[in-house]
Amino acid sequence: MDGEKIMLRKLLLMVGVCVLILSGCSTVRVSQDYRSGRDFSELRTYRWQPQGDEKKVRTTSDDPLVSERIRNAVDRILSSKGFREETIDPDILVDYRYTVRQVIESDDYGPQVGVGTWGWGSGVFGGIGVGSGGYVRTSQEGVLLIDFIDPQSGALLWRGKGTHYVEEHWSPETKTEKINELTEKTLAQFPPVKNP
Repeated sequence: MDGEKIMLRKLLLMVGVCVLILSGCSTVRVSQDYRSGRDFSELRTYRWQPQGDEKKVRTTSDDPLVSERIRNAVDRILSSKGFREETIDPDILVDYRYTVRQVIESDDYGPQVGVGTWGWGSGVFGGIGVGSGGYVRTSQEGVLLIDFIDPQSGALLWRGKGTHYVEEHWSPETKTEKINELTEKTLAQFPPVKNP
């Protein structure tokens, strides 16, 4: 009996460790695109794209706190990269969009067949099991696009894209932490490194 309790405790401990490891893993995915031939090393100043310049919604929610979190994170990260905000004649304009969308995920579908026998002696029996497989679930995904724009021509110079999973009932502290992580990982790609 004591051996069974020890095995059960070990099993529960292993499951707990696996849950902690998986919950600590980042689910942020990032990508970038940029105008080739542009020397990004010469850029040092930025200004936020004025709201009136384009008639677009910057976030899908009516939550101005999300916008504030994103702007604060971008300002902090650009400052740490040596950029300074300049209202007159900046090198680049900064803009962003953040949307939350519902995504449907499913496991692979495919036939699953199982064959088995049981019994002994003359009483051996067999069976075949067939399943369709697959499990469908929905989740929410936040998508952050950060754009750096040429102030003279209006041409897009660089776009970073970051996506992460979103929980509907995050606390304000968790929202701030998740937005910071998403923004940091998206801007980690900027400025782009030229391939030799």
